[in-house]
Amino acid sequence: MRVAFVTMPGVYADIMSASLAKRTDVAIVGSLSTRHDLTAEIERLAPDVVFIGLSENEGEADVGQALRACRDGCVIALAFDGRSATLHFLRPHRIAFGAAHPDHITSAILDRHLHPKD
Repeated sequence: MRVAFVTMPGVYADIMSASLAKRTDVAIVGSLSTRHDLTAEIERLAPDVVFIGLSENEGEADVGQALRACRDGCVIALAFDGRSATLHFLRPHRIAFGAAHPDHITSAILDRHLHPKD
């Protein structure tokens, strides 16, 4: 599974990277510090999962753009304070995680990737 990070807070990106690094079937293919040319960059990286950091007053327009660019994958939107996350797939389907614990998120995306029809 290929994973990319977009505008993730540094500490939280490090924690998620460490959590994902435990898995041999996961490769982090890129980390974007800006959303400039978001669609083109995601298409270039070709991830299965995109993590995108959202500040408190940001909407989900960039989540939708990332989801469209990550055609067969999913997008994990993470609050910048690290307290909540949402999984977006099968437009407009959305699942709230509640607490954004890295191991919980890793398990959820792996389950979603390995069992896409469930």
